[in-house]
Amino acid sequence: MRLVLAALALAAVAHAQFVNFGLSCSNISLVGTGPTEELEATCGNGSGGNAGAQVIPLSTCLTNQNGKLGCQVNGNAMNSCSGCALSNTTVLTCSCSPVSGPAVLTSFDLNTCIGNINGRLFC
Repeated sequence: MRLVLAALALAAVAHAQFVNFGLSCSNISLVGTGPTEELEATCGNGSGGNAGAQVIPLSTCLTNQNGKLGCQVNGNAMNSCSGCALSNTTVLTCSCSPVSGPAVLTSFDLNTCIGNINGRLFC
């Protein structure tokens, strides 16, 4: 039982490191358009400094789930989403195509699946 609790605690700590990049990054913006659209940010390195501008492709971290954005490594969301913009620093709003029908406007907080470790963005 103790081993299970220890494993769960370790998993929670590891997950916490990978989310909420907005707490330790600034100058957050979008770069590019379409399938190559990227998130750019200047992130703290955990030692009081920053690692300079870091970039991560949105399709590396996001998927389009029938018109709604969600977390998925190599989800390729930007192949079917366009017209993206950021609001409240980390909320991404895009027009995404569902399986059928017209594209829908969807919003998603990138803090849910993008994090900062030692100044580098990860998903």
